[in-house]
Amino acid sequence: MRLLFHALCVLHCITLSYAGNKELQKLVKMVNSLNTTWKASEEIFDSIPDEVFEQLYGTTFNSTDNIEVLSSFAYANTGMIPESFDARTQWPHCPTIRYIREQGRCGNCWAVAATEAMSDRYCIHLGKVLSLSAADPTTCCTRCRPKPAGCRGAYGPEAWIYWKEEGIVSGGDYRSESGCKPYIFPPLTKSKYDVKPSKAVTPSCIRRCRPGYKSSFNDDKHYGKRVYKIRGRTIRENEMAIQMEIMTNGPVQAGIKVYEDFLGYKSGVYQHHYGRLKGGHAVKIIGWGVENNVTPYWLVANSWSRKWGMNGCFKIRRGRNEGNIEGRVVAGLPMY
Repeated sequence: MRLLFHALCVLHCITLSYAGNKELQKLVKMVNSLNTTWKASEEIFDSIPDEVFEQLYGTTFNSTDNIEVLSSFAYANTGMIPESFDARTQWPHCPTIRYIREQGRCGNCWAVAATEAMSDRYCIHLGKVLSLSAADPTTCCTRCRPKPAGCRGAYGPEAWIYWKEEGIVSGGDYRSESGCKPYIFPPLTKSKYDVKPSKAVTPSCIRRCRPGYKSSFNDDKHYGKRVYKIRGRTIRENEMAIQMEIMTNGPVQAGIKVYEDFLGYKSGVYQHHYGRLKGGHAVKIIGWGVENNVTPYWLVANSWSRKWGMNGCFKIRRGRNEGNIEGRVVAGLPMY
């Protein structure tokens, strides 16, 4: 069954034929007709072409890696977990936590979410404001699986292992003069960069920094010291372990199953109601809380621009592995 789901994820990243706006409009109306915990909206489809959504899923769940596994027993004082937590306010001096990246039309969410969380952790642990380049692992991670990775997607932990073994250079937004290797794909939303909504193709790896940058590619590499998965023996233990990891070390990467109704998410606490499975997607969990003193949720940063969801973020039901959000959580610590 796992192998079948893995195959479906990869096929969805590559070959999914999109049904169009009418189907999504129908889903939005169906969700909003329910007395549920979240609201959907058609607004996002004015900013993001509907045929582009099929290109965004790029993480798979059937990984055979042997990285370290941490459970709630790895943390002390699990009884001190607060009802709510937001990494943005816990570490206000770290702007990367608040920043929403745009992955563009490339299924490299596995690299985007990972480098976001790594950048946050450099600031939290070292006091260094640094934006690691998602373009580096996207184009140069030859060990990342399933091959070829890049815009075709990869297993959740791959970018973290690459960070530890080969290092990742710095890099800012598309067409920016920030860092060694700025992002290489234009924004997802309709913009001056658009020609037509074509799918991104992974460029060849170029191991050198942009012209005029102060350091060489190898000298600009930043490394991870430790990489691990967070997994408890029970759903509750798993939830507590994720909370303790975020409180202690910063945001984490998670993999979720994306269903059609998720595309129209606007506000509230998401839980799946309608639509088919579209594929796997990597995101960054930055906190948690309880909506209206009733519904527990994870607070999550997406990479589909600030025009999507709640300024680029969303809430998803916590404590029952909604969309597999608690099933594939990965993190690590920077080299000191």
